[in-house]
Amino acid sequence: MISDVTFKPNQIVCLGFQDKCLYGEVIQTIEQRQTCWVRPILMVQQEDLVWDLRSSSDLILPLCLFRPCFDTEILPLFTQLNQLNSLASRESTCCDLNLFVREVWRMNQDKFSL
Repeated sequence: MISDVTFKPNQIVCLGFQDKCLYGEVIQTIEQRQTCWVRPILMVQQEDLVWDLRSSSDLILPLCLFRPCFDTEILPLFTQLNQLNSLASRESTCCDLNLFVREVWRMNQDKFSL
């Protein structure tokens, strides 16, 4: 499972799964393990529900799950992110991220094995 995708630090990437997209900033790619260390920024569900993930934990996931993110895709979401009120607790946001990552893992177990 060698990926031809290469990401640079600070690049914004997206992991789309079912009706959600996780956007994050690349911290580092680990070529030997074909993984990507990503700092989550936000998650979107059907373009109308946005979770602020800036205070959540970093993730290390397979490179092949991510795609590059275009500026035109992420800039409107950043605007939404800045307009969010903090009604959603940090705990529930982290739980939502945890559930998302678990579901991605469950459906892509073959990509997580070395």
